[in-house]
Amino acid sequence: MLLKRPDTDGTGVWTGLVLLGLGVVIGVLLAPFEWIASDSGGAVLEPTAEVRHLEAFLVPNEAPPPAPENGLDTLDFELTPEAAARIQDVRERAMSRGIIVQSDDDTVPMQLAFEGKTLNGTVRIKGDWTDHVDTDQWSLRVELKDGKILGMSTFSIQHPKTRGWLWEWFVLAAARREGLLAPRSTFVNVAINGNPLGIYYLEEHFSKELLESQGRREGPIVLWDEGTRWSTLLQARNVPPKGVELPVPLTASSVWSVDPAYVRAFKEKRLDGSDALARSFYSAVEKMRELQALAVSATTSHDALRRLEALDRVQGESIDTILAVDRLADMHALASLFQLQHPLIWHNMRFYHDPVLNRLEPILFDTDADHPGPRDPVVMRESALMREFGRSRTYYDGVFERLGHYCRPEYVNELMADLGEEMAVYEAALEAHYGLAGQNTPAAMVQRLRTQAGFLRTVLYPVDPINFHASYAFAEGSSGGGGEDGTGVVAGDIFVDAWSTTRTPVVVEGFEFSNGLRLSASGYLASDPDAVRVLAAGGVVLPPDGRTVRFRFPMNERLANLENVQQVLAAARAQGAARDTLDLDVDALFRPLAATAVQSEALRMRRVDPNWESEDGRPDPPTLAEALAKHACLEFRPASGQLFLRPGNWDVDGDLIVPSGYTLHASPNVRLRFDEDAVLLTDAPLVFEGVTLEPKPGLERWRGIAVLGASGRSTWKSVVVRKTDAVARAGWIVTGGITFYHSPVTMLDCVIDGTLAEDGTNIFGCDFLMERVTFRGCVSDSFDGDFVTGIVRDCLFTEGLADGVDFSGSDVTVENCRFIDMGDKGVSAGENSIVRVYGGICDQVSIGIASKDRSRVDARDMTIRGARNYALAAFVKKPEFGPTQMVVENVTIEGSGLGDQITQTGSTLVIDGVEQPTQDLDVKQLYEDKILGQ
Repeated sequence: MLLKRPDTDGTGVWTGLVLLGLGVVIGVLLAPFEWIASDSGGAVLEPTAEVRHLEAFLVPNEAPPPAPENGLDTLDFELTPEAAARIQDVRERAMSRGIIVQSDDDTVPMQLAFEGKTLNGTVRIKGDWTDHVDTDQWSLRVELKDGKILGMSTFSIQHPKTRGWLWEWFVLAAARREGLLAPRSTFVNVAINGNPLGIYYLEEHFSKELLESQGRREGPIVLWDEGTRWSTLLQARNVPPKGVELPVPLTASSVWSVDPAYVRAFKEKRLDGSDALARSFYSAVEKMRELQALAVSATTSHDALRRLEALDRVQGESIDTILAVDRLADMHALASLFQLQHPLIWHNMRFYHDPVLNRLEPILFDTDADHPGPRDPVVMRESALMREFGRSRTYYDGVFERLGHYCRPEYVNELMADLGEEMAVYEAALEAHYGLAGQNTPAAMVQRLRTQAGFLRTVLYPVDPINFHASYAFAEGSSGGGGEDGTGVVAGDIFVDAWSTTRTPVVVEGFEFSNGLRLSASGYLASDPDAVRVLAAGGVVLPPDGRTVRFRFPMNERLANLENVQQVLAAARAQGAARDTLDLDVDALFRPLAATAVQSEALRMRRVDPNWESEDGRPDPPTLAEALAKHACLEFRPASGQLFLRPGNWDVDGDLIVPSGYTLHASPNVRLRFDEDAVLLTDAPLVFEGVTLEPKPGLERWRGIAVLGASGRSTWKSVVVRKTDAVARAGWIVTGGITFYHSPVTMLDCVIDGTLAEDGTNIFGCDFLMERVTFRGCVSDSFDGDFVTGIVRDCLFTEGLADGVDFSGSDVTVENCRFIDMGDKGVSAGENSIVRVYGGICDQVSIGIASKDRSRVDARDMTIRGARNYALAAFVKKPEFGPTQMVVENVTIEGSGLGDQITQTGSTLVIDGVEQPTQDLDVKQLYEDKILGQ
């Protein structure tokens, strides 16, 4: 471990305890756990002897052997004798003390040969415990200064045993397969100074490459620093073997908890260089501190004043406002299958701050998967943070929902179908070099997963997960009333109370009557909505703590077996009292949350007091009631359970925030006018037709539309949006005047006019369709698509100051579109995108079509006229992606200002089967000259 709280750029400040406690290095370790007392009663560290000679594998080999032919890449490090001696000195001190202690001065220069290239960088010993240095394969942290290998500039290499042989690679690969953030990893051959050292496990360090390679925008990666914990252990002279915890002074016992920990980020200096990143970092730190405060406020081990302070800090905050709870739930479900415990400890947690959602997303690493933890789901583990996570219904239920996916009998087979071939290469190499045994063979690993999945299925699918209490009450005056035969209009209510019998979430889907009528549970919920979770399909998830949820629906002629009701009424008139029970033949429909099959249970009815009052709930804003009370333009239709915008012209008061989970519908002749800083925000689809959204008269802008994480597809037809700008509120940053973030959308015959935001429309991480959409007068890119798939067809982009369409990491088809009078490119493809451009025209643009950064563009049957600079351009803007290519057929080019094409050396442009000449380009200068971009 490094003896400082670093900013990870090498210029951080020393922490007080580390300066004092570790500057003295807290007494002397002659050998592990042996001390010499000074006359003053303190302890003095015995000096470390100078390195008299280098280990044999650090001495340059004049005749290095060839790299092994085992299917793995090879990394060849070259260290000077001075650098090798410094690394060896750190290792020898660690073996003497029982722990790795070092400073920035122990980071040394090196050169790395890889795939015929030599890269410069630095290297240091990596890790805390001596298992990282107790063989000749010492764990190393590598940072490259002038390039990347395998898409990484900072990574670690270590003996495979320190990461459980194949286990860590397996877990991280499984996580990334599910879209969860986890470092990339592999196995490599390593040589130092020409001396082969065998196979190492290579793992990516925390960087923007980690994020961008997995479809995330750049943002801070934060953690709770454990320096205080280590310095206190050293001061207490307790440096136990790995996995053993020895006591510290009672006054310092809090160091075992997250409470006193300091929040820091990787690469903090880089974050200061951008306003957006600095905002995001500020929000990330605040959210980490809020998460600490939530943990403190929920414990009884802290002083009352400290808990009150924590409660004051987190007023209005919850796990759902701090974390991306859906991602956390997914990760913890996977962790439950793999029986992970180590990454759940606070000082092993890492989080990425998503600037668009303004939430912390977890990153899985250092899983210790070869040492299986408890078998129960993670959500049931005991710790302050786990208890706080479990307070979120979205998180708690999400763990069980995703466990239903991971515990399917076929899941492990599907996982091995995807990863098995790569694993077989690693298995063969490791088996040949080390030998794999016991639980570390792939066969044993797969069997462990299958066994754990079988156990978890007993948790997910309890035999008797729910109980019901059903009752009915007649309305006053409902006595049959129509005559002596007792027939008349029946009025009253049926009440059903439901509660879980276990901690496994269970869903009430609805109620079914003997005539086939089925009622959706959510439409008849009478309990506080805060106590439950309503699913998009109408099911209601009960609280897992056994609290009762009430449903209420009318007893009228729509229901079956009403002759029984009439019999009860007749008996009541004749005898003055009704029977105790009523056979209405109603079934409750339910299922464990992880299940897909619905079960049923016949309800036994009991009569109750007709004055029974259902609970009124007040969920966090906005509830449906609060939204309806605030906005006269909203209309809720109970029969369909749908939320609508009323026809007419409406001046919206402040933000229009749609109640969570409600699709907002609008028919023609709706016009909404917004305040300058107001936004339309929703987490569910927008189904609009003939709607106009614009600022109030006299205002120049409003803050636009954000659809975040909608589970269904938005549909816009003939929608007009004018004068939007982007939102930047504290750590919440949205670049688009219109944003669909992980929210699929179809836009037909729409107009996007006069957007002032960085992106006129930004669609991120989803599928889309645009047809006959007009973008006019956008001050930046008209349409920006990041990590999307979709079609742009018959659209017009005109009078914009930047690109017409700009794609990153996407797969898109652009058909018969017109790009007229644009300030920059008509079509821009970047960051490993695949873009097909069929038909259409680019007229009076800076560049017609640009392909950059490992993208592939196919264009045909179109016209590029009057390009101010070039009709076609292929170049590299971001070196980490590499060369690009473009294939063009039957494209008419007329009147280009600087030339028909410009292609950078290494990239490829083929026009009608002829590969075009290339040239060396100073891309940065060409951007500054506004030739390749504005």
